[in-house]
Amino acid sequence: MRLLSFHLLSVLLLAAGAFAAEKPASLAEVPIKDLLTTDETTAIVRQLAQREKRHGVTGVFGFYHIPGVDPRVTLMQADSTVGDSLQEVFRQDPRYRMVLTGHAYVIDILPSDPNTKGHEVLELRLQHLDIEADEWPGNLIANLAQYSPELSDYLDILYYKLGATARNQRVASSMLASNPPPPHFSLHLKDVTVMDALNRIAGHSLDLYDTVGNHVGDPVGLDGVRHPFPPERSFVPSGWTFELIAPGDESLTAWKARLFKPF
Repeated sequence: MRLLSFHLLSVLLLAAGAFAAEKPASLAEVPIKDLLTTDETTAIVRQLAQREKRHGVTGVFGFYHIPGVDPRVTLMQADSTVGDSLQEVFRQDPRYRMVLTGHAYVIDILPSDPNTKGHEVLELRLQHLDIEADEWPGNLIANLAQYSPELSDYLDILYYKLGATARNQRVASSMLASNPPPPHFSLHLKDVTVMDALNRIAGHSLDLYDTVGNHVGDPVGLDGVRHPFPPERSFVPSGWTFELIAPGDESLTAWKARLFKPF
């Protein structure tokens, strides 16, 4: 019996090692099968992001969205990769380009034109960004200005430059809430751009998720007992989207919360 148990454990360890060895080196190399669709650019990018979440959450995107109507593009790929699929989308919609980041499993989708409206916000350089909080990654992204006085001050000025007309500013920012406690984020960055900060939050959410496991449901161990995952496992990693929106009669707080969104 001991020999059988040892053999079973050895097989499981070898299988786990083989799976780890086969893991693609980056999100761009993750295989995609049967991607047959025609839709607007943004919708297809969202499909790719959701496909990653459905198939084990292997990566996230940063998406600098260009205002306006997207063209319709067609993907007819039986076997491809995330990177090749994105390149085909952007061949048909050259407004965008794919950019690899400092994290292997975070890809940025940026405008091809570096002077697209709002680029100054993402390029704003922050001298310090300190996040030490139990928080959902989506909340950190949506409320990034709350953790950066430099970004907050910059957006305060930009809000009025863009013609804001709101008088009542008493609007609370939106927050994702849930019963399980959120994961703990500890990020202390120096001399980074806003886009760098968003990518670091996205990448850190992936790293935290990998640290505490990335399975669906509570697993049954070799002893036949169901072992609940720790509370930190009850979140999913998050990418980000950005679009510079005219505030109109929105409050400053509500406008800030709409600039950056989880993706």
